[in-house]
Amino acid sequence: MADQGNLVYCHCPEPGVFAPGRVRNQAVKRARGRFIFLFDADLLISRVLVESLAMHRLAMEEEGVSAFRMFPCLYLAQSYASGFSKQFSTLSSQSHLYSEVLSSYLLGELTQVDGIALASSCLLMRRDWFMALGGFSNEFAGHGCEDFDLIHRLAAFYPVGSKPDDYSVDAKHQFPGSYQGFRRYYSYYALPHLFEGNFLLHQWHPRPLAKAYHRKRKENEALFKEVLDFPQLRLPKPLQGELCSKEVADALAKIPFDSNKALPEFQTWIRQLQVDNGFSRL
Repeated sequence: MADQGNLVYCHCPEPGVFAPGRVRNQAVKRARGRFIFLFDADLLISRVLVESLAMHRLAMEEEGVSAFRMFPCLYLAQSYASGFSKQFSTLSSQSHLYSEVLSSYLLGELTQVDGIALASSCLLMRRDWFMALGGFSNEFAGHGCEDFDLIHRLAAFYPVGSKPDDYSVDAKHQFPGSYQGFRRYYSYYALPHLFEGNFLLHQWHPRPLAKAYHRKRKENEALFKEVLDFPQLRLPKPLQGELCSKEVADALAKIPFDSNKALPEFQTWIRQLQVDNGFSRL
């Protein structure tokens, strides 16, 4: 955790399988800023994105306590990752490197990028709002879905548009243009940041799928399906027992997903984003 230039190491021993959401909760409890930005140790973040966070924070102050930003991640390919990380240490070359990686991904090449995560735990939000929503649920341990579960609550109080009829569908696809259900809905929050160059890069590392951490994926997916199938929004207990401000209490009293805004047709919207950001030739 970084606070005013100080790095604080937090050892959070937990019995059983490692739970990233619980560790993040402990980090947020120790934070002191009005806003928090979450990202994991295996991600690279550019100076451009870091500097843009102040602009987003100012905009979110105007939008209300429930406003949040979610930034996507591109997964570097193994053969490309080590060389990229060495170049990344040269700050002056970051913008060029990021543009190169994004262009390669949009062209459909597999030499630099293995995949993408549009819905991610790379979230900027008010700290008191995170606490009031219960942070990451303690039900999730091991790999996967703890971020979806939090985004589900964040989106409910800050809808980008009307909740689609297929929201509870969990259909994975390699290409975001073919997303369905909640994955498509969450993409409306993240894709503008991708085309603006505000994304993070996941450094390649081995994934021992036989270990208990990764074997929990199916169990976590089943837990999240229960969340999606439940007719009403369920909020965990606030992370701390202190009384919340009137501003937070008023936001919590709003009807979740209360939005009459129609979302634009997904693939048409993506194509327009590309054109607006100078990728029309791809």
